[in-house]
Amino acid sequence: MSVQHERLIALCNELRLAPGAFCNFWLVRTFGTPFKSTVVGLDHLFPRPEQLAEADLSVAGIRGGCAKAIRLLARAVVEKRLTFETSKSLDDAVSRVNGIRGMGERESHYIAMRAFGEPDALPYYDLELWRAVSDRGIPASPADLLRISEPWRPWRAYAAMHLWAAQTETDGRDRRGNKS
Repeated sequence: MSVQHERLIALCNELRLAPGAFCNFWLVRTFGTPFKSTVVGLDHLFPRPEQLAEADLSVAGIRGGCAKAIRLLARAVVEKRLTFETSKSLDDAVSRVNGIRGMGERESHYIAMRAFGEPDALPYYDLELWRAVSDRGIPASPADLLRISEPWRPWRAYAAMHLWAAQTETDGRDRRGNKS
């Protein structure tokens, strides 16, 4: 199991607005391989992509779009359609993820940002980012966000993370709407 695949599943949970820590806990408990450890609570390995590609994730409390996205990403890793080699560019990272059925621009840019470390990735279809750059409470559009973010190049990923953090501080809720 690669660290990148584990991170990809965690990102998928976050993107699909599922309670990420909850999903990851039950995903690992249900499908992970148990092992002995002296660390309390550290007793399962993260499941391999082969284990998740066809799994009934509902037994771990993961349903709908989140479950579908996890299976699609796991299948893509198993079939080697998605690898975690260093990307040549932002476009390369985004196109790798976009090549997976069900993954759109938002997911592709978010995964490029978090799993591939692309500093200029910008999930410009993200509602929280639209709100963060809104004018008088009217959310910006994807085109508005792209225009507004142009001066932030080549560091738009850092700007996005800053805007998400500022939104959390402002309204007291995280990206999933939970009180922080």
